[in-house]
Amino acid sequence: DEANISKAKGELSVLRTAIESFYMNSTPNAYPGTTQNICVDDLNGASPLIVGEVLQDPFRASNEYRFRRSGNGDYYVVYSYGSDGAQDITGISNAGVLTGTNDDDIYASNGTGF
Repeated sequence: DEANISKAKGELSVLRTAIESFYMNSTPNAYPGTTQNICVDDLNGASPLIVGEVLQDPFRASNEYRFRRSGNGDYYVVYSYGSDGAQDITGISNAGVLTGTNDDDIYASNGTGF
């Protein structure tokens, strides 16, 4: 579990950088829409290319990390299910506050957390 936690933290940091780059290089500026496949749907084809492969949650075999954007489009969270393999984060509010519970999910966000 420790190795997978470290891997998830590192990859989520890369995804945060790629999401911010996507925002800065979109006209008008916008974060990706909520998707089940953030890498395949948005980041692997973005320019400049920061993520050239599909990054998968080590706690959910063959599944990408989850991504949610707030309804107003200002905030996002990208996250791993964590070692219990259960989704605890359910989204992010228009004020940038994560929704769900703060269990073992590992996340990166431009919001304020729980």
